[in-house]
Amino acid sequence: MDERYVDEANEEYLISVSGKESWPISEAIFERPLTELKKRPWLVLDASEKIVNAARQMVSKGIGSCLATRDGVLVGILTERDLVNKMVNHPFNPRETTVEQLMVRDVVTVPASATVAYAIHEMASGGYRHLPILDPDRRPVGIVSVRDIVDYLAVIFPHKILTQPPDPEKIPPTREGG
Repeated sequence: MDERYVDEANEEYLISVSGKESWPISEAIFERPLTELKKRPWLVLDASEKIVNAARQMVSKGIGSCLATRDGVLVGILTERDLVNKMVNHPFNPRETTVEQLMVRDVVTVPASATVAYAIHEMASGGYRHLPILDPDRRPVGIVSVRDIVDYLAVIFPHKILTQPPDPEKIPPTREGG
C-alpha cells in the first residue's frame, strides 16, 4: 500500500481493500448490461426535421443529443456540440436546415445487450459522449451518455464520491458537525 494516500480518515478503508481478495467491489459491475443504468429522456426525430425544432425539443427535455431516423431506422445523431461547431464554422439557417444536413452519419452504436464496460470502451476509444443503443434491426431503443455512466458509478460508490471535501486540496483539520 502506498503510504502517501493514507490519512486518519481513510486508513481503515485502505487497509480493508489493500488486497484484491478483499476488494469490496467486484469488476463485475462493469459487466452489467446497459439496461441496468438509470433511464433518461432521449429524443428520436425524423432526419427531415428542421434544426430549430430539434434544438427546441433538446432544450425542453434537457438533453444534449437526438437520434435521427428514417422509417424508424437510425441514420445519424445530432449533438449540441455538432450544432455549436457547425454554427461557428459553417453558419446555417436553423429554420431551413434539416437534421440530416448536420447530423453525423457514421454513428458508433451499441447493441441492447452491451455491457457497461463495452460502452465505456467505445466512448473512451472514440471520444464519444453519446452512444445510441439499437435493436438488431437498427432501431433505437435508447441512448447511453457519459453522464449515465458517471451516475451509475456514483450509485455504486456513494460513500467514496459523496464524502469528498469541497476542495480536495484543503482537508479540514477536524470533522464537520462535531
